[in-house]
Amino acid sequence: MTPRDAVITFHCLAPDLVRVVEMIEGESIRHQEVHRDPDVVTKLEERYIFFAKQADTARRRLRLGHSCEFNVYFREP
Repeated sequence: MTPRDAVITFHCLAPDLVRVVEMIEGESIRHQEVHRDPDVVTKLEERYIFFAKQADTARRRLRLGHSCEFNVYFREP
């Protein structure tokens, strides 16, 4: 597993919205506003590997409406 310096940020907005920003080397490669739902994290797990228990932490923080940021690895194809 090689670190790619990918960062995923979850910005909780309105009561049911979250902005998800994916960044590599400080540059935003993708951002979207979606309904605040733990499945948002599950979809990101298809492309990235979170460190131990960080995906669960992200789900919990989103459920509570708290913004958060995580460093992740790319999933090998």
